[in-house]
Amino acid sequence: MIQVNNEYQQVNKLSLILNFNFFLLEKELPVRKRGSSYNTMGTNKYQIANTYADNIYRGDLVKVSAGYIQPVSVTADRPIGVFQGSQFVDPTSKQPTWLNYWPSGTSSADGKAYAHVMDDPDGIYQMQCNATVTIGDLESQNFFVEVSDGNTYTGQSAWAVQVTSRTSLANPLRIVGLWEVEGNDWDQANTRVLVRLSNHLDYAASIAN
Repeated sequence: MIQVNNEYQQVNKLSLILNFNFFLLEKELPVRKRGSSYNTMGTNKYQIANTYADNIYRGDLVKVSAGYIQPVSVTADRPIGVFQGSQFVDPTSKQPTWLNYWPSGTSSADGKAYAHVMDDPDGIYQMQCNATVTIGDLESQNFFVEVSDGNTYTGQSAWAVQVTSRTSLANPLRIVGLWEVEGNDWDQANTRVLVRLSNHLDYAASIAN
């Protein structure tokens, strides 16, 4: 008899939660990866500081700070990937819990909380811009994110590509393509684009939190 590891079952349960909202109008939706290698869209597990006092939503860019996952906050931050959900022991029911987001201040009953992060440095994501971008921005400029509160019901991020932050210098996002759906194009409001993490932590020449 093949025994299924309990943590594997928990991660699968998380995957069902994530896939339920997969085709909602998300702000950072994984679509593929660079090159020809197989794209599993898999996640790895990192710790969140217990009682961490900030919401983290599915689709937020996250970094590792002092060993724990936090949202990126400044252009110099090097993201480890894109947050996909949280895992902790509910402080009231004492039951294992999986959510599409991390609720600010949550105190896991066992003192440990986890983030599931899509951390492939070659991952490609679909994002909406907060203004107009042109084809001239393709593979030529880097961008930061427009940070805003996500949705605690769906757990989805509300972050967008901050167009006014375009620069040839360090920023976490680079536009690598256009999201090819009807009604979406360059030179229009709130263009949906494909982005990669241009300063992913794995590509960093030096590491500093």
